[in-house]
Amino acid sequence: MNHQIMLLFVAATLFGCAADKGGRYDADIRWTSYGIPHVKAGDWGSAGYGFAYATATDGICVFAREVAKANGTLSTDFGPSDENLASDTFHRAIVTPDLVQRNAAAMSGNMRRYNAGYVAGYNRFIEDNQANLPAACAGEKWVRPINELELGRMFIAFGIRYGTGNFAAGIAAAAPPGEPVAAVQIDYDVTPGIGSNAIALGRDLTQSGKGILFGNPHYPWQGPARFHMIHTTIPGELDAMGASLLSGSFVAIGFNKDIAWTHTVSTALRLTLFELELNPENPMQYRYGDEFRDIQMIEVSVPLADGDSKQTVYMTHHGPILVSNELPWSRTHAFAVRDAILNNNAAFATYEALQTAASVAEVEAAISRQGIYFVNTIAADRHGNAFYADISSTPHL
Repeated sequence: MNHQIMLLFVAATLFGCAADKGGRYDADIRWTSYGIPHVKAGDWGSAGYGFAYATATDGICVFAREVAKANGTLSTDFGPSDENLASDTFHRAIVTPDLVQRNAAAMSGNMRRYNAGYVAGYNRFIEDNQANLPAACAGEKWVRPINELELGRMFIAFGIRYGTGNFAAGIAAAAPPGEPVAAVQIDYDVTPGIGSNAIALGRDLTQSGKGILFGNPHYPWQGPARFHMIHTTIPGELDAMGASLLSGSFVAIGFNKDIAWTHTVSTALRLTLFELELNPENPMQYRYGDEFRDIQMIEVSVPLADGDSKQTVYMTHHGPILVSNELPWSRTHAFAVRDAILNNNAAFATYEALQTAASVAEVEAAISRQGIYFVNTIAADRHGNAFYADISSTPHL
């Protein structure tokens, strides 16, 4: 019997209007065996346009729900459960437009154009497919066009999901002594049974004398952290293939013609818990050095089907106050949490450099931009070098 490998090939060429200067986006997407999209574009904006269209094709329902979560509309889109209301309160208070704007200001011109193209490509997919969405989100109002602010919120929210995001319920429930507080049980333990593996081999251990990388990342098979295989090319500038996340916008683990890189979760800590000594005459003030500082009240409006719900988050210069059964806000003490990732705006610069690196030395230079949030980096290159480092976001104490 003759055995043949059949290459499945579906192509789509997308054209779309750019928001600036009357230009347009132009991306070519080819889906090959196993449904892998290959996006080719002539500029960074068009690359983002095609990347978003391909991602939406494979995960529109997941992506749209993440947009709703990060922008604090779960209560109106999915019902005002306690969990949804806490999530909406947290995201509206913590992932602010000002934070998104600071993140965008730190991006290169290429990355700003890429993100603008990403928004346009995502919206183009919805325009083309609104009547033919998957059953999981067909006819749902939360599958809708987005803007750059909403996209930026989603990227930041995903970065803090395994940090401050774990404490959304405790942050949303916080209230001064004397006010009613719902019981909050927080699980501080790392989820058991997960972990990634990787092996990088240098020239001394390979027959070819070149580097070899084995990556075995462990992430969920479903949801926003599911891997999505994709290949992105801008001739002469970018040619990277690997795994993005369904809620992401670039290759997070992958390779180009010179290097390959992967990640494993770092054991370094991202969060700092501060025990605040309160003013005995005013539980809305805390001691910092020789002075008392005011605890700020951040008022947010959470949209509901029948109107807005007014919520309050309490903020210190360290970060938000949180409460739990173990960490009550008493008349003498309260607890605030700071996330080292929240104000880190270097991720796009880091991964722009990482995808175009030509050696493990350039991999190290890329991640030294400090945009790797919570993972180790393992890499190998065609020159026979192997590399490992944990250059991730950690508290400056």
